[in-house]
This record gives sequence, structure tokens and C-alpha cells, in this order.
Amino acid sequence: MRKLSLVLALCMIFSMMILSGCNKDSKIYFYTYDSAHIKNYQKLADGFANEYNADESHKKIDIVVKAIDENYMSELKNALNDESSQPDIFMFEKPNQYSALKDYCADISDTVAFVSELICKNLAVTDGSKAYALPLFTDGFGLIYNERILEKYFHLESTIASPVLPSSVEEINSFEALKAVVYDIQSKKDELGINGAVAPLPLKYGYKNGISQQLAGIPLYYEFETDGEKITDNAKLPEEIQLTYANELKAIIDLFSENTDLDKTLMANTTYKDSAIDFARGNCVFMAGNASMWQIISQADDCRVTDSDVSMMPLYMGIEDEISHSIAVEGHGYIALNKSIEDNKADIAKKFIDWMLDKSENLAVLGENVQCVLPYRLAENDNPLGAKVIEYASDGGKKTLEIINSMYPSEKFRNIMNESILDYVQGVYEWEGIVATATDAWKK
Repeated sequence: MRKLSLVLALCMIFSMMILSGCNKDSKIYFYTYDSAHIKNYQKLADGFANEYNADESHKKIDIVVKAIDENYMSELKNALNDESSQPDIFMFEKPNQYSALKDYCADISDTVAFVSELICKNLAVTDGSKAYALPLFTDGFGLIYNERILEKYFHLESTIASPVLPSSVEEINSFEALKAVVYDIQSKKDELGINGAVAPLPLKYGYKNGISQQLAGIPLYYEFETDGEKITDNAKLPEEIQLTYANELKAIIDLFSENTDLDKTLMANTTYKDSAIDFARGNCVFMAGNASMWQIISQADDCRVTDSDVSMMPLYMGIEDEISHSIAVEGHGYIALNKSIEDNKADIAKKFIDWMLDKSENLAVLGENVQCVLPYRLAENDNPLGAKVIEYASDGGKKTLEIINSMYPSEKFRNIMNESILDYVQGVYEWEGIVATATDAWKK
């Protein structure tokens, strides 16, 4: 009798262990830094789980989304190293963060999301021929322009009669063409009913999103890209920079600062929002900026531009071969799989990623209240600037020009670049001094 009781007790304990293991295995954990959109992710996770669980042949699952607001990268690495709390799916913000997480990322090259849905394979984080993380979002940086005012300009008799000026937007495909148009528009601003050809450069001291940081990123990209490798790893960046294309950077800064209605002494207080509002009110034709700025433009008070008025082109500086490159693009909000999870979990996690990224209705949920665009074939983006970014990024005839300012060595370097360019524009220092300051700041 005692033996029977012991056997029954052991069976009960064994059954509880099995059930406990089943309950543990039924949960898939998804870690994100993006607490602002956690509702979007949880809605998608619940939707996938409901569909998956509707198949009675499947073991029931539950996808739990967890957002970490502070010290995300260190907290994520701690969790990945702890078997009791490690995530099955995790996100990181920028492609250069992969270098700190590469030991944890599984190969996801065989996902439908990568193979056929991602509009530009270069946006994925790859190592050799394999993909290890996919961007949920993308943004682009280039020259935003008001197509309606440009068309008016091209139909002016003086423009038509000129043998040297471009006759259409398509002919603005070099720095020399852009320079000729900008200076000519500035001379005809009264005739066109605008204040200046270009929106004021946003050079506010200490401003985190200074456009000058991204302006500087373009010539630095060309300097680093000479070896032909994709730039996604801070460890591959040189310890020193030469600013090989410093003169080209100076040329675009001069062009912008000399053809705006704002006095150079006031640019220290100008933010990118100020520039976007100036553009939105039809006060200028051109503005350097990101596709995600469309939300600011479209919602500005007294906005006088519609989605059919605005477009974007590459920001030409006069760098050799730049005509063959796209608008500068970057992916962010990367999603990856933990390579140490069991095969059955990995299979479900991959199915979830495909379910999320190759169905238009799920992409719509992913893109709710997001300023950037989704770089997937079935995504319906209503951002006209984002549409141009997607168009350029998916153009097989154009090389991907990457936004690399997220890879700058420090926040201090960002601020020095912004402040140095402002000092030059305001005449505090000569350009040679700015170049010396920037190259020295990179080393430090």
C-alpha cells in the first residue's frame, strides 16, 4: 500500500513537472526598447497567438511583450545571459548595435520577410551572406522640395530662355545643377512669392537632432565606403578621419546659408521644427531633412503644402559618383531571434515575424502612430516623403547611401560637429579650423 502511494505521489509530481514545463514552453518573450509602441507589438502578438492557437494540432502559445525603458542594451544582454529570463525575440534600435549582440542573434535569412518582402536587402543587418536582424522601420535624409513652386519656377520665361539652367526636376541631378537653380530661385523669390530658396539651417546649440550632423554624415559615408563594405559596425570605423570631402560639405553649407531669408546670426536658435514649419508655409522651395518630418510639415499651423506638393531627391554635394547613390536611408527598430532557444520556439518566432511583415493588415497595425515608413512590399505608407525613400531604396540601379550619424563615436562629437558648423556659418572660424576641430574631436 505504501509502495502504491509512493508510486502515485511520484506520478503526480512527474505530471506536475511536465505541465510546468509545458506552461513555460508555451510563453514566448519579446523584448523591446520601444515602449511608445508596445501596444502595437502586443496587439500583433495577441493576433498571431489567436490564429496559431485556433489550429487544434498546435500546442497553445502566448507571446508576452516586455518594454525596458532604461539602460536597454545592458538589461537586454543581462536577460540574454540568464536562462530563466532570456527573450526569444528581441529588438535593438540601430544597426551598429548588432556588434554588441551578434553572439545572440540567430540566422533569419530564410524568413519570407527577408527573402521577398523587405524592399531593400541592404537595410537588413547581414554578416556575410546571412541576415541576422530586420528593420521594422526606415527613414531617409535628403533634399525635400516643393514641387508646385519648382514647376512655377521652371515655367518662368527667364528660366525657359536660359541655356544653362535645368528645365525640370529630373535635370537637377548634380551639385552644379542644384547650385544654379538655388541661386536663380533666390534672385527670383519675389516673382515666385517666397522668402528664400532654402529653409533656414537648424543649427541650434546642443540640439540633439541637428541636421548638420546628418549633413556631415554624407561625406563621411563616402570616405568610409571606399572599401566597398557595408557600414554597420562601429568597430570597423577608422580611429581617425580625414574629412576627405570637407570642401563638398562646405559647398552645401554655403549654398544653404546664403540662400535663405534668415540672418546667419539667428541660426543658433533654429531647430529642425522651425525649418519644417517655414517649408510648410510655402516660404521656401528646398529643405534638408528626413522623411519623418512630414508629420511636422503636414500638421503645422497655416500649412500650405499638400502631399502632392512635396517630394525628395538625393542631397547632392559634388562628390564623385553621387548620382549613382540613393537618398540616404537608414533602418531602425531591428527585430532579431535568440539563437539559443529551442527549435520549436524558433520556428514559431520566425512564423510570427513573417506573419507580421508579409500581411498588409498587420503592417498597418505596426505602423500606427509611427512617423517613419515601413520598408516592406505590402506596407501602405501615406507619407509622400517616405514613398520617395522607398522608391529610391528599392531601385536596383541605385546604390544604398546609408545614414551613419548614429555611428559617430560619441554624443560629444555630434555636438562639436553641430557647433563647429554654426561657428563657421556665423563667421567665428574659418573652414580650415572647423575641419581641424572635427578631425581632432573624432580621435578623442
